[in-house]
Amino acid sequence: MEKKQFKGTQGEWHIGQHGGIGVQIGCGQSHYVACAYTGGRDRCADEPLANAQLIATAPELLELLIDIIKDSEFVIESARGASYYHDCNIDIEDLEVLIKKAKETVNKALGI
Repeated sequence: MEKKQFKGTQGEWHIGQHGGIGVQIGCGQSHYVACAYTGGRDRCADEPLANAQLIATAPELLELLIDIIKDSEFVIESARGASYYHDCNIDIEDLEVLIKKAKETVNKALGI
């Protein structure tokens, strides 16, 4: 898989200010990239923070998924020609389906 580039805000994202109507997700000293809103009084107080934590880790998760796809494709290509392929419990077809889904997810995240 060719290395695709994330076109969004570069750098490490982090949880910013809490309170008011939500939790801010920042990058760097003063740059905010998103806000996880509370969604009203009937929402759990922990929900915006949990959403913000997921959003803040999204660039790292995306990078990790891209690396896993690349390494998995290498393993598949290496295993196909190996004599031990038939003796192991790796289901190459199932792995290929997972890689296809992962690629679709990465493309969705990258807007491709």
